[in-house]
Amino acid sequence: MSDSLQWESDFSYARIGLDSSYIIQTESPEASLSLPYTFLLNDQFESLVKQIIDYAQLTDYPGIEDDLVSVLSLPRESEQEAALVLYRRMRRYIETGRNHVWYWWIINKVQAIRLLANPPSRLVGNPPWVVYNAMALDRQDKFREQARLRDIWAGSNLATQNDLAATFVATCVDYYLKPGGKFGFVLPYAALKAGHWEPFRSGQWSLLAEPIRRGRRVLTDRGRTLVDLSKAAWNFFAGQATPFPWANSSVVFGIKLDTTDAAGEFQPAPLQSIQDVGNTGDIDARMSWDTVKSLLTFSGQKQWPTAPSPTYAAVFRNGATLFPQPLVVFERPTSEALGRVYF
Repeated sequence: MSDSLQWESDFSYARIGLDSSYIIQTESPEASLSLPYTFLLNDQFESLVKQIIDYAQLTDYPGIEDDLVSVLSLPRESEQEAALVLYRRMRRYIETGRNHVWYWWIINKVQAIRLLANPPSRLVGNPPWVVYNAMALDRQDKFREQARLRDIWAGSNLATQNDLAATFVATCVDYYLKPGGKFGFVLPYAALKAGHWEPFRSGQWSLLAEPIRRGRRVLTDRGRTLVDLSKAAWNFFAGQATPFPWANSSVVFGIKLDTTDAAGEFQPAPLQSIQDVGNTGDIDARMSWDTVKSLLTFSGQKQWPTAPSPTYAAVFRNGATLFPQPLVVFERPTSEALGRVYF
């Protein structure tokens, strides 16, 4: 979540520029790394980081930093200084026996920035399926904030069922996909029909109604993300030879619409139909897509109606949400007095 969704970072398009830097946060604020975007977006970034770490593993000698700067051939003074800061940090970690996964950790953090700067025209993935109730307490508030920011939070009695997968897909499409680009994600079967996925299926994301305050900062709306979900989703349901035997699943496809010409109350087409997918038992992960596609069988498309609003939705804001679920006994009142509830 921290790498793809950048929850821990002050992350936006506007902050990527030649004179700005990206701060890689660590548990210790004084150990955080500040690297110029020009350095991060260098085509040889991974190779540069590898060279810096290799130099940090050498026996120190006078002039080693000058030699490193010469080898890296970085054009900007800010990039050279950033490389030296990283070199000194890595040398300290190596000398104290703490050089374990730093190379991969840095690369993973930066890949999101590189993808943001050069978004592709296709996105495919299998995001994490984690419902709100199953999250660690310190993640629940962050998840709720991000889901509300993208207007895909299902509140009321559905609040505890919100799935991280919906927010993950909406964020990745917003950040990392070109307008007009296509995407496909493996999602829970609930994405096709469940009430808590209804905001996701609307195809309208990033509709912040009012600012959200985070400490002294205020997050404001930077525009809509509209998607067309009208292409029939794939339905892998229990009873079929599914490639995901541990859970009922689906694959949802969409197109990120260009909102520059969208005006007024433009409505993208919502998810309208699904196809049952069968004959997956003979599929092997080593097969090419052309081979896999030839083995799949698709039934006819069918409409999936939008879930109706509960009859009493306007009367009750929320019922008794009890977690963990205790045994509840209600004693009927013998008069006009309220009854008693025992736990």
